[in-house]
Amino acid sequence: MFNRLKKSVKTTSIFAIATATLTLGLGACNQDEAMYPENPGTDVEDVAEEPGTVVGEQVELMGEVEEIIGPNAFRLEEERGLVDDDSVLVIDVAATEPIEDDQEVRVIGEVRPLVIADLEREYDLTWDADIREQIEAEYEGEPVVIAESTMLVAVTE
Repeated sequence: MFNRLKKSVKTTSIFAIATATLTLGLGACNQDEAMYPENPGTDVEDVAEEPGTVVGEQVELMGEVEEIIGPNAFRLEEERGLVDDDSVLVIDVAATEPIEDDQEVRVIGEVRPLVIADLEREYDLTWDADIREQIEAEYEGEPVVIAESTMLVAVTE
């Protein structure tokens, strides 16, 4: 009788541990899904040429900084000089380190149409008048990536 009870407790314990592990594992998966974009590896070309497919989405873009426009704004192009000349404006609202021309970066952020007034209000952006004017003239209504994260990518050659 004691052996049957011992075996029952052991089986119940194993079942409880397996259930807890599975539950915690699924919770971690949901947490990871929230941390990473819905469209990992979206191309700059997708954003530039077909913004309707990605507007409102979290994306992850890899590319080269083509031009610095301001302290937290730059144009990103496809990596390593592909034939197309597609680029997209990135506004890094969480900039922590300076970005320079020709650096390879990984950007995670939301694609949305550029409306300067909305961005200035939502993210407390303060551009000097010339930068604001340039961005507004060239990109107003165009797709822009509002970057929550911009990281330098180590280039291996």
